Amino acid sequence: FIRCHINAFKYFKGVPEYVKIDNLKAAILKANFYEPIYQKLYKDFAYYYGFRPHPCRVRKPNDKGKVESGIKYVKRNFFLGRKFKDSDDVDRQLRNWLEHTCNQRIHGTTRKIPREVFELEERGKLKKLPEQEFNMLSVEVRKVYHNCHIFVDYNYYSVPFEYIGKEVEIEMGKDLLRVYYQARQIAVHTLLKGKGGFYTNEAHYPK
Repeated sequence: FIRCHINAFKYFKGVPEYVKIDNLKAAILKANFYEPIYQKLYKDFAYYYGFRPHPCRVRKPNDKGKVESGIKYVKRNFFLGRKFKDSDDVDRQLRNWLEHTCNQRIHGTTRKIPREVFELEERGKLKKLPEQEFNMLSVEVRKVYHNCHIFVDYNYYSVPFEYIGKEVEIEMGKDLLRVYYQARQIAVHTLLKGKGGFYTNEAHYPK
């Protein structure tokens, strides 16, 4: 999901001030229009690129505008009836279609040419891309076992006992494993080498 954002920013050569997102778990852990709980990696990514994510209100389809229509347009006007040799061929044909058909047509709603609108009205409002891409960490979800541990890459790591039975997020870097619950860090461990090991913090057990 984050890679799709990065690809879009690179394509447009800039970053918008706001990004409207639906309430998918890759970005929003708890939906609330005023105080949503963001998935930590997505929140860090948004901060790094300097945009503000705006989640849609629950059961308010008008918040998403006509994004579904754009998907239908791509399906019916690009994919329908075409044949592809491989994924690279898809990319080549899609880029050609974008540049010479999609972005050069008269838009059905605005009655304007998308490329011209972008160049004249929108490009100047985008923020500059950062010099380096966002550093993607490995983020996954784990369930806390009854023994206060989670299972990661054939090893076990402890978390506080009050999270038994709950799903937590893990963030793996080069050497460290960080564990989060609703965007709050609850444990951090040095990654174990080998398999079948236990990394246990005694303070995570109940008295």
